[in-house]
Amino acid sequence: MRRHLERQAIKKEILERAGALFETKRGPKPAEDKSGEDRLYGEIGRLKMEVDWLKKRFVRKKCGLTKAQEDCQVHDIARFPSP
Repeated sequence: MRRHLERQAIKKEILERAGALFETKRGPKPAEDKSGEDRLYGEIGRLKMEVDWLKKRFVRKKCGLTKAQEDCQVHDIARFPSP
């Protein structure tokens, strides 16, 4: 019986405070809040990541390298001999 009363009290409190969850907006800020420079640096970073990923895919398909060999070749590390 005691647990039932505790659950009812918790449920009542949750229902009373549920509205507070939606009072403030959360999540990413709108794009217009970012300055032009910040937006461009973010875009540059994203594009660099895409280029690195595409390099890895191209090297793997063209040369038939292992993952470790591919990583070394993409990052210009002379650790493994060329095939």
